[in-house]
Amino acid sequence: MPVVDLWHKTETQPDGSRKKVRSSKYGRGKRWAARYRALDGEQKAPVFETQEKARQHLRQVEGDLARGQYVDPKAGRVLLEEFARPFIANASVDEATRYAMEQRFQRHIYPLIGRRPMNTIRPSDIQNWIRGRQQELGDRTVRTMFENLSSVFSAAVDDDVLAKNPCRAKSVKAPSPTQKKIVPWPVSRVVAVRAALPERYRALVDMGVGCGLRQGEVFGVAATDFDFAEEVLRVRRQVKIVRSTLCFAPPKGGKERYVPLPRSVAVPLAEHMRRFPPVEVTLPWKKPDGKPVTEQLVFTGRERKALNKNYVNPYLWKPALASAGVIGRREPGGRFEESREHGFHALRHLFASLVLSGGANIRDLADYLGHADPGFTLRTYVHMMPTSSQKMREAIDSAWNAGDGL
Repeated sequence: MPVVDLWHKTETQPDGSRKKVRSSKYGRGKRWAARYRALDGEQKAPVFETQEKARQHLRQVEGDLARGQYVDPKAGRVLLEEFARPFIANASVDEATRYAMEQRFQRHIYPLIGRRPMNTIRPSDIQNWIRGRQQELGDRTVRTMFENLSSVFSAAVDDDVLAKNPCRAKSVKAPSPTQKKIVPWPVSRVVAVRAALPERYRALVDMGVGCGLRQGEVFGVAATDFDFAEEVLRVRRQVKIVRSTLCFAPPKGGKERYVPLPRSVAVPLAEHMRRFPPVEVTLPWKKPDGKPVTEQLVFTGRERKALNKNYVNPYLWKPALASAGVIGRREPGGRFEESREHGFHALRHLFASLVLSGGANIRDLADYLGHADPGFTLRTYVHMMPTSSQKMREAIDSAWNAGDGL
């Protein structure tokens, strides 16, 4: 691996001696070339202004080759957008997640750094991008986009396009969204919101509070999912919007589950199905061009179509929240106020608090909620668990009452 002086060359003299003379490149461009062969056998010869810089580069290359970490500098010249698009198109994610990633990159990444060669994007550039996004978006959204962007750079490292992922530098500080302590709704609020919903949709609340289902999972419940004799509900699918098209899809995490069916839920559900019989609905499976699947859905709109969040939330749920006094009423021609903490998911949180107060353990609750990691369930709901002092008082009171005193 020699360092070559491009401004001079050696010529053989008539007497057989060799003499260094000026080459045709003398005085033009950088003088020193660091020559070496890459792992694929291709000759490389990057040029430098000084001999020392060329030698430093060769030492770095020799070390990288020995460690198997060598990356061709030319490979990193690919534009971020040109590398990211096929990466997202082939990512092992469901179609809804893929579409969301495409939208994030299209709106917030490509216009800012998408046309830059990947090997020119430094950790400081990533930090500047984060800061700019934080001025327009919430920390949770920025964090999600950052993780998506970092996954693209990690793929580039795996493909030997880059030596390092700039998102993983110590100087890059991605936002860490504050985890707010979940405060479950009082039962009185649930009753008020339920009463404010049109009668056709009131049983949605029963499913949320009584079985802990996510909103999309409630929309996907079919009549055949209930086993009233065994008092159990099988959660098999959800209704979600994928590229503006309603689709059936597996529950979040891709795993079906069984949830106990309390009588307080079974009775109103049976009455709901008597008054509003299940409707046969056909939707594609997982993606707009997926295989058509037909189910007898328990919850449908007046047009006998599957429900979706873009209809239920603004036209049913928020008006019910306003009627119950949870949020302010909408001004004529205006919009309802933001109410993320009072979304349908609030019913799921109440379900968790009731199950824990009833003595269920975290692993059982995680199974009911469809959480893959019981640790996540614990971190989310640990503050709702009965305290040891509370359990002690209940145990003593129970023994005392059973024996009519000591």
